[in-house]
Amino acid sequence: MSKSILYTCFICILLLQGPVAAFAQDLKPDIRRALYHDFVDKQQSMALAADGQADRSYQPTGNEEIDFILTEALVNRVDALQFQFEKDSIYAHPVKVRYIRGLEEILKNLNTDTTRERQAALNLPRVLATYEEFITWDRNNKPLDSLVESLPYAVALPLVRSAAFDLNPSIKTCRQIIIRKYCELNPTQIFFTLRQYPDLPYADSLIKVAAYRYPMSLYDYASASNALSARIRKMEDPLISAIARMAVSGGSGQLYFPFLDNIIKGKVSQREVDAVKNDAEEYYKLLVRTRIDYVERAIAGDTTYGFKALADMLKKKATDTYINVINGLHDQPDAVRFRVLQSLNAQELYYLAVLSDGEIYTSSYVKGVYPLMMAKVNHRPDSLLKLVRFDKFRKFIKMAAGYNTLSDFLGAFPDHNDAQTLMTAFVNGLENGEGLEEGVDVADSYGSI
Repeated sequence: MSKSILYTCFICILLLQGPVAAFAQDLKPDIRRALYHDFVDKQQSMALAADGQADRSYQPTGNEEIDFILTEALVNRVDALQFQFEKDSIYAHPVKVRYIRGLEEILKNLNTDTTRERQAALNLPRVLATYEEFITWDRNNKPLDSLVESLPYAVALPLVRSAAFDLNPSIKTCRQIIIRKYCELNPTQIFFTLRQYPDLPYADSLIKVAAYRYPMSLYDYASASNALSARIRKMEDPLISAIARMAVSGGSGQLYFPFLDNIIKGKVSQREVDAVKNDAEEYYKLLVRTRIDYVERAIAGDTTYGFKALADMLKKKATDTYINVINGLHDQPDAVRFRVLQSLNAQELYYLAVLSDGEIYTSSYVKGVYPLMMAKVNHRPDSLLKLVRFDKFRKFIKMAAGYNTLSDFLGAFPDHNDAQTLMTAFVNGLENGEGLEEGVDVADSYGSI
């Protein structure tokens, strides 16, 4: 829209509202309401002075055309509403006070919005127009919830918060709608919000949304002892029920969580995890089997819940149970130092390697993990990579290059073409990998290859 058109529209508005706007500037309110009008005027002045200029120009966006429209709303529209509330005989004194104070609250919302998006400022014309519509409905004692439902959150929020409609029969429902809209826009805040409002009619549906996105957060909130955790534990949903049981398992919940998806699908039971959770070696072995299962399913396009929890726990157990041990025994004979590794199969040794980058000593890798792993697969690297479904193969190649075992690894391929194919895949297809980490692995490897 051109400036000339905007200017013409603005002049038309002024001509239409001229008597009202002029009267508003000379408004002599009832002494009982004068202070409340002063509060509105103060908020107007604060908004106008926000740019450091003591004038009647509101410039929150820096866009001349947009600021032109917003200034009209802040100055003339607000003045017109003050005049309307004060002079219209249809309003009783308490009602006038309520609507004037509501206008003040709307402007307070405007002045406290310091976000870069400046939603409060950009929505001000619509908020003021909708405020009048709300008032029309409210005067007739009509519920406002359908109006609130139809509005964007940024428009509905200052209206419901204004306190102007606290006596409306639907105000409780309106507030609940506002909370739901906030949660829909901010799913990371769902559990935090529901902890304050656990009895919301929409709580179950919101819990479900958050649970499938943030299962670890669900675990944390389900393990508490409050109204929200009680509601979570009553829900009949496979994932939510499984996590809720873990959360009240007497401190063992974090040990179950890596197997969440298999527990939900009935492939693993909590009893099976109980059988190994206190045995560091058997628990690690179960983690590795689960990791390979999840990777295989991911290749097939399946979605698994708890994958990150599994990755984190696998790294922790690999480090605590094995890597720290063999590193700590670096001055002992190899037979003593690497005794803890002997019962592990090739896949389990592979994950020790790829999960210990930056932590495993060179001697721990070169003398212990790598040669034992290769021996367990009869020095067939192709078999090894197939066993682990090529999971983290770029990380493995990077480490092999860094520890000078890459030539040995590639040279052990029965078919040299397979080794070439592997190195081609190492460089290509990064867009289908795990993101930045794999790209860094490739870049770091070039200096060693």
